[in-house]
Amino acid sequence: MKIRIIVTFILVPLLFGSCKQGTQKNQATQVAEPQPVDWEGLKIKGTDIATTSFFALSGKLKAALEQGGVPNALEYCKISAYPLIDSLSELHHATIRRTSLKLRNSNNAPSPRESAVLKQFESSFGLSLEVEPFVEDLGEAGVNYYGPIWVQNNCLQCHGVVGETLTTANNDLIRTLYPNDTATGYSEGDFRGMWVVNFEKGYSPNTIKQ
Repeated sequence: MKIRIIVTFILVPLLFGSCKQGTQKNQATQVAEPQPVDWEGLKIKGTDIATTSFFALSGKLKAALEQGGVPNALEYCKISAYPLIDSLSELHHATIRRTSLKLRNSNNAPSPRESAVLKQFESSFGLSLEVEPFVEDLGEAGVNYYGPIWVQNNCLQCHGVVGETLTTANNDLIRTLYPNDTATGYSEGDFRGMWVVNFEKGYSPNTIKQ
């Protein structure tokens, strides 16, 4: 009888311990399950970031134009545009950049994939089709948002048609600062390039990071 009692006291804790371990394993398995990606949420978030970035940058450029004309705006672009975009990237916990097929600053050159998206956007614009922003899964590199950039009226003083909306003197200054510049000849409403917003893997548009 004593032997049976001892065995019972030994087995019961083992059984409960085994059940507890099984429960912990199940909980661990549940925690490890990947959460579904909120594609629409990321698209909305990307559009919001691109729009905010556009207004922040265009506001600074407008002020620079009013204070010192095209030379002052060009100086702002060359010196201060990148720090502004970097600060916005930090604020939104994402990597923000601009790119185009017609470059002014070679630092904005597109990657092969970005070049393909730019050509897709440009082709749609040329065919008078809707150019819609979209998001793309990059695997371990996260998710990219691509959104078109359109030429605004106040862009033409630096990106317009030489001799018309862009003066010869200002074009000469642009050529001095950017010898390989190809970012002129635009009219209002033209497709200029695109915003690229990269979200790290696991980023949630509904989560505010600290």
